[in-house]
Amino acid sequence: MKTAMLALVFVLTFGSFPIHALAMSPEEQSIYDLNVDRFNNGTRDNDKDVDLNNPSAYYGGDFVGVKERLNHIKEMKFTTVILGNVWQASNFMGEDTESYIEVNDHYGTEEELISLVEKMQEEKLIAVADFPIDRLGEGHPLRKAHETTADGQWTTIDEALVAAMAKEIVASVEKYGWDGIRLTNTQHWDAASLESLIDLMKKEADQLIVMTLEQTEANNVDIIQNDALTQTFHDTFIQFNSGVSLYDDMQTIDRRTQLQVDRIDQLRMTYEMVELRMFPPTRWKTALTALFMLPGVPTVSYGTEIAMNGETVEEGLQMMNFKTEMELKDYIGNLNTLRNDSETIRNGEFELLHNEDDFTVFARYSDDEHWIVVINNSDDTKKFSIPKERFGEEKVKLRGVLNQDLIRLTKDDQYNIIQDRERVEVYYVEEDKGYNIPYLIASIMVYVAFILFLYVVLKNSRKNRAANR
Repeated sequence: MKTAMLALVFVLTFGSFPIHALAMSPEEQSIYDLNVDRFNNGTRDNDKDVDLNNPSAYYGGDFVGVKERLNHIKEMKFTTVILGNVWQASNFMGEDTESYIEVNDHYGTEEELISLVEKMQEEKLIAVADFPIDRLGEGHPLRKAHETTADGQWTTIDEALVAAMAKEIVASVEKYGWDGIRLTNTQHWDAASLESLIDLMKKEADQLIVMTLEQTEANNVDIIQNDALTQTFHDTFIQFNSGVSLYDDMQTIDRRTQLQVDRIDQLRMTYEMVELRMFPPTRWKTALTALFMLPGVPTVSYGTEIAMNGETVEEGLQMMNFKTEMELKDYIGNLNTLRNDSETIRNGEFELLHNEDDFTVFARYSDDEHWIVVINNSDDTKKFSIPKERFGEEKVKLRGVLNQDLIRLTKDDQYNIIQDRERVEVYYVEEDKGYNIPYLIASIMVYVAFILFLYVVLKNSRKNRAANR
């Protein structure tokens, strides 16, 4: 309800309307990254090798289950969903992948996967799957035709292998209707070979969005990975007073870069927060605000909305609990609503206004909109003043859209921002027309009319009681 109200207020106030995900460029997307086996069990028909007490075993999630819970993702306003490795493999992590066509029978059938992808597209969600391009299983057609080392790594990545792989992946795209693919196990591919593979695939599927799980120097990837930036995000928000700052890097960032606090193949940051005796919901709200308001592609691992925990990577990939407290779900939805509805937040200019002692203020602006984002990642109350000249001659006010804060111009021509410890706010800058007198009069009239109504009702009630004595 809160998310829907925020969206309504934003649209009515700022005249902005959501854009279809497929109409957005790749760098405008927001991504929800899940593992099919650990998301939702929709049917018992494919429950084999299931052991909920063994983090290395299958848990029973399937294509039917993901399809049943797409609304959960939609409510958080994500535009893109990565389903992970859905192919026949040796385990739920997708190791030793045997095919780009044959689906993992623990997850369901080819028909069920096609139905899921179709439903995602019907719901205006971009469907993405993982395609490992190295260390494939011995039964994979490419492995049979090209030489590898004992552990499955290609001995030579030549034109023949690149062409054959492009053909196999394109066949999968055509069969299942993928909008995008994420290439994994790319570490041993040089940039030129990876660029050739992507060029060949896009020659046959020119609208295909291509991303990689690992960082690469290939320059034709649509959404790119930056390992150092992910680590800096992690180190900045793992605790308050971290002394680490990621914001200087944002002024020159490639807008195609994924912004992540943790990854689905890494240790959950919630675990580390707890180890440091931090309060995860507060830590996550601080981190997520930066994630969605900074330039780049926000990417969130499934389970973040419930602060999923785990001492190891596998233990951190728990079966999603849809019955637990989901305070962060609404918060993510609010942030995504702002980002989806604002061209400026997605593509506008970025300017760092203040960044000192774990207190950061930055602007996202364009000719049409101006936003001020405040992130206090410290354990003290902080203050920062923005001079009137920042916003030109026109008198404005800063209206907080997350916590309903309101800042007006002071007598000394400053906009004074005061932020409590571990608090964030996103301010929309709008013309300050003073108090809305007609609105105030109307509100008073409604209040007076209600009082008069109660008076008449009570008076008539007393008369009726007196007449009946």
